[in-house]
Amino acid sequence: MNLAERKQLFRDTLAFNNKGCVPSLSNVWSYKIYDTGYTLKEALFDYDIMEKVVRKFHERYHFDTYFDLGTRNPMKISQAFGSFHHRIDEEADAIIIDDYSYMQADEYAEYTKDPQAFNWTKGLPRMNPDLTYGQLQATIGAMLEFFAFNGKMQTIMVQEYNTPVLYNAVQQVPLESIIMGIRGIRDLSLDMRRRKADVKALSDKMFENLLAGAKAIAAGPSEDRYVFDAESVILASTIMSRSQFDEFYAPYLKQLMDTVIDSGKLYYIFCENSLQNFWEFFQDFRKGSVLINLELDDIRDIRKKLPNVALGGGMPSMLLGNGTAEECVDYAKKLIDDMGDGFVFSTDKMLSYKNDARPETLKAVMDLVRKD
Repeated sequence: MNLAERKQLFRDTLAFNNKGCVPSLSNVWSYKIYDTGYTLKEALFDYDIMEKVVRKFHERYHFDTYFDLGTRNPMKISQAFGSFHHRIDEEADAIIIDDYSYMQADEYAEYTKDPQAFNWTKGLPRMNPDLTYGQLQATIGAMLEFFAFNGKMQTIMVQEYNTPVLYNAVQQVPLESIIMGIRGIRDLSLDMRRRKADVKALSDKMFENLLAGAKAIAAGPSEDRYVFDAESVILASTIMSRSQFDEFYAPYLKQLMDTVIDSGKLYYIFCENSLQNFWEFFQDFRKGSVLINLELDDIRDIRKKLPNVALGGGMPSMLLGNGTAEECVDYAKKLIDDMGDGFVFSTDKMLSYKNDARPETLKAVMDLVRKD
């Protein structure tokens, strides 16, 4: 299957016209490091090794597209910057990301007025009080190296393996950016109750650039190397009530999605945790425009609620890590049969830990699903 055929398979699937040919999407993250025989430290601090990891993993399993190409955890940037909110716990054999905030609750107005000035004068010093010019220079170098590696891996997948990259551009709702370091999970959850006007004002300010980006995507061409033109990860919803979602999240996400979809382009949603609290938000998007990757939800139940939206996920990581190859294949067969058209085969969880799967179970289900 060539690149154009593989991309068309996803387009047909979103339109519920895949005729039983089910595409696969790799929701495999740091597990692939273990799967190919390396440690976290070896792969995450050496891009040559990470390239080997991605190549070996693809050549063994042959997914049709990948959420991660070895770029999920840019540890070399954290190392250069000298601030370790994002680090490897070698004893636990896991990656740790701390909840932290570098803006105080009474600084919303200052940040909203000039985010860049705030980041340089207060944000960076709070992230690393001992930051030196040498560290800053090293951080910029590490970022450039990371961007080059990301571009290289995309080119390898497209040109050598005829495998399209999952998405072109990230379109995150403002609250997702606010929660990631600016205020953190705990502080933002308080702010949405105590400082609603401040949160809304900052969201509106940040959304100006986001909407401009969505309009640029809508006006530009759909590049052959990408399956989806835009992608949003839904995570901040995990700390929201339904009324908070309707106030702080839905209006922004709808504008982004409408802008991209109305131009005839495709949108990918990665929903971490559950969308049970707000599934109705997606019920009016037209068939053929959106794929939602599910994590905690019963994918068959969501299919009943959203019959016109393509869904991805459904294969339990618990079974891949603890079941037999035969049990996994039997489950995968039934899942594919139950879901029918409009379904992309993927795992329910992000495979991140050593025991999230086993090579023999993952290969067994991919041998079932793969098309070439």
